Amino acid sequence: MAQFISNLKFSILFTFFILQINGQNDKISMNVVLSSENKTLLISEKITYYNRSQTPLNTIYFHDWNHAFSDVNSPLGKRFLENYNNKFFFSAEKNRGYTNIKNFLINGESVIWKREPHHIDQIEIQLSNLLQPNESIEFQIDYVVKIPDDKFTKYGVGNDAFNLKYWYILPAVYRDGWQLQSHLNLDNLYTNTTDYSINLHLDSPYDVQSNLNIEKNDSLNFELTGKDVTDLELILSKTKELETFYAANLEIVTNLNGFEIGNQLKTDLLTRQINFISDYLGKFPHHKILVNKIVYEKNPIYGFNQVPNFLRPFPDVFEWDIRMLQTLSKSFLDQSIQTNTIRNNWLREGIPYYILYDYVQKFYPEKKLIGTISKIWGIKSFYFSQLGFNDRYLLGAQYSTHYNMNQPLNTPMDSLTNFNREVANRFKTVLLMKYLDEYLGDSIVKNGVKSFFEKNKINEKDNEAFKHYLAENTSKNVDWFFLDLINSKKKIDLKINKIKLDKDSLQIQFKSNCEKLPISLTGINTENKKSVYWIENFDSRTLKLPFKNEHTWCLNCDQLIPEENFKNNYKRDKAKKIRINLINDFEDPEKNQILLEFKTFYNYYDGITLGASFSNKNIFRKPLEVRISPSYSTKSNDLTGSFSVNYTKYFDNLYLNYINSGTSGSYYHYKPDLAYRSLSFWGNLNFKSDNVRQPTYNNLGYTLLLIDKEIELSASEVNKYNILLLKYNYNRPRMVENFSFNTEIEIEKSFSKLSSELKFRRLIGENQQFEMRLFIGSFLHNSTNGDYFSFATNRPTDYLFRYNYIGQSESSGLLSQQFIMNDGGFKSEMPVKFANQWMTSMNLSIGLWKWFESYTDLGFAKNKNTNTYFLHDNGIRFNFIQNYVELYFPVYSNNGWEIGQDDYLKKIRFVLTADLKSIIGYFRRGS
Repeated sequence: MAQFISNLKFSILFTFFILQINGQNDKISMNVVLSSENKTLLISEKITYYNRSQTPLNTIYFHDWNHAFSDVNSPLGKRFLENYNNKFFFSAEKNRGYTNIKNFLINGESVIWKREPHHIDQIEIQLSNLLQPNESIEFQIDYVVKIPDDKFTKYGVGNDAFNLKYWYILPAVYRDGWQLQSHLNLDNLYTNTTDYSINLHLDSPYDVQSNLNIEKNDSLNFELTGKDVTDLELILSKTKELETFYAANLEIVTNLNGFEIGNQLKTDLLTRQINFISDYLGKFPHHKILVNKIVYEKNPIYGFNQVPNFLRPFPDVFEWDIRMLQTLSKSFLDQSIQTNTIRNNWLREGIPYYILYDYVQKFYPEKKLIGTISKIWGIKSFYFSQLGFNDRYLLGAQYSTHYNMNQPLNTPMDSLTNFNREVANRFKTVLLMKYLDEYLGDSIVKNGVKSFFEKNKINEKDNEAFKHYLAENTSKNVDWFFLDLINSKKKIDLKINKIKLDKDSLQIQFKSNCEKLPISLTGINTENKKSVYWIENFDSRTLKLPFKNEHTWCLNCDQLIPEENFKNNYKRDKAKKIRINLINDFEDPEKNQILLEFKTFYNYYDGITLGASFSNKNIFRKPLEVRISPSYSTKSNDLTGSFSVNYTKYFDNLYLNYINSGTSGSYYHYKPDLAYRSLSFWGNLNFKSDNVRQPTYNNLGYTLLLIDKEIELSASEVNKYNILLLKYNYNRPRMVENFSFNTEIEIEKSFSKLSSELKFRRLIGENQQFEMRLFIGSFLHNSTNGDYFSFATNRPTDYLFRYNYIGQSESSGLLSQQFIMNDGGFKSEMPVKFANQWMTSMNLSIGLWKWFESYTDLGFAKNKNTNTYFLHDNGIRFNFIQNYVELYFPVYSNNGWEIGQDDYLKKIRFVLTADLKSIIGYFRRGS
């Protein structure tokens, strides 16, 4: 008994000691003077830093994220370019930010400090004496902060307001080593819990708001204080745009407005929201919370922002309620707990969406994905109109899976693609947690979330608190959840092979590519009653179950595991119905869908072509896609059309990203009353990029092209030919520097030739660029007659029928002036039009002002039995949308001063691409 009491005393004392260490907050006091005209803050800061680790420290690191705006080559600057955003790169210096440190003192004595060379927003201080565990040290820093424009990250200065976050210097976290982070516009700085005391002095009246407590001395002087703070925000605004609500014993300050639904209704909804969130996360540790609209703008409700505002498919009350609930949940976490969101992000990032999922299920179960649009005649019969609002989680996760863009949920946040970070991984987290919830039952997952929150309020446990709670509160094995779902990007595929009925029982044979994963099996009978079975730890893939008049069986029936293919999860006693859709739809696993699209396009020889396309396509890419497109050409008065069969196979763990192969064919006209038939067989190996955030694309491929074309009786050109193309492509797209290279071998019985093309583009201003293209081509052998297969200086014959010419055989008139960059790439009509031996050229252009550019082309052409010919031209380029809408005005060439010659209008060249899909892809870069 005495030994027990002794041990108990020791345990109590040890626990008290640990709480003392962990409970000791850093302290920051600041005197801050605002100069609104200069957009600066003059700061005198005192930091009391405690060594909360068990390791003596001889170095202290600080984060100074405001200084990330001082250099376009900082990690933040490079991050902007990765996202195809060049505003910061080409911004004026006056719009950027910096931190100018005047004094850095330790216990009153000046010290040497330095910035990390490749991470200028981190500061290193070497201590003269070791800082022992649980000891403190005092720093005094005097510095000037230049606040950046808010157009870069939404935080900063703009529209007579200062929206400040990460604007001051603060110590980094030491936990198993220094946890250093650079500003990457992810709003996730890992900080120690800190006690703040700030004296704020303004030079003119502003409305001051913060998540700290505010005491107003007069219109220009304020005192801000707070304890146990993990996330500090400060808003200074000339207009009073923030509202204050009191709900569920909490003061909520927010500028997330935009809907006039009445303050009393907002208060009632906020009370409901706080109570709902608290049921998942426990009590908020402060009496005040700031809900900044910027948090929502950076984390919008996907579903709202995809539907045009003028349609207004959702009621104002629903939109405000859902927007606020999600933003409030995230703010609840950000202002309560400290976790390393770079290293452990999946659970913390997913929790607000997990709460939102259940909130919608409880209070808005009837809401559809597209709102009231789902009730419109002609739309309500489509599968996407039947999807509930919470089905967006599956669609977001599936998109990433279908295009082989998925990344493991435990991938560090700074390594995630934008789409995976903002949508797919958050949505996938929700689905998998709901799946685990169904499997474990008893609200174990929900209580595990609360345990995660409570443990991280007291001491940083990251995701381990959630994992330990699950292990301690269920007898079921949950290792599969973390190994096969959280830590892996493996695509799960479940399939029912066959069902055999045997009197009053049935045998179900199924397949799973993840044997440790418990599988939910659902049977649906004629009365629409469901029988649900969980299959776990199975040795056999055949299951014997009682027969209860079920007509349908399905695996993962709730679709909480985002599989690539749900169709093979179902078995029915009847064949699937066929549905013809007039617009693209999501795949309905219970029906076979055929997409019927009506298309109209134009070329000079077929005129307006009216066509229809029948395919098995849906919104997401399918492994096997088949398309048949018959059409009628009004000018040629002929039936035309095309077909294609495309098979794609993705790979998870190989250097290959995917392979695709297929066949296609077409029948159209290339001259008046003369048609061509093409049939091709092709295949490509597409390789993975080492860095998914800055991808490079390279592939190897082949195409066997069979051409049969009608020719005039008097013509001597070839009418039938078969060409094998072997090609390699490399593309490194970047915002500032873009580089690509491709090489191709063409083999035909009468000739073979090798050609290579290199392109380089460099932005030299926000709307200016330098562009270079180098082309080299040579015949390996050539026994052809004429120049049909020759390299062209200006306008090739397009014998492969791969260029989008409106009138490909025109040699005069407006359509002959259409320009597509290929072969020599000269804009002027050269004295030597073709080269049947070899040709090389360089095409240069440089921006002068916005879309106004100067171009120059230089090259050599060599024909058999003739001397090498030097080619040149230059002129003015109007580059409205590169490769889509351009104009070229020749000035000088081998032909002399073209600008002063007769029929100058006939010398102008134009680029025009009417491919809407390509244009949309151009503007969606960086997603």
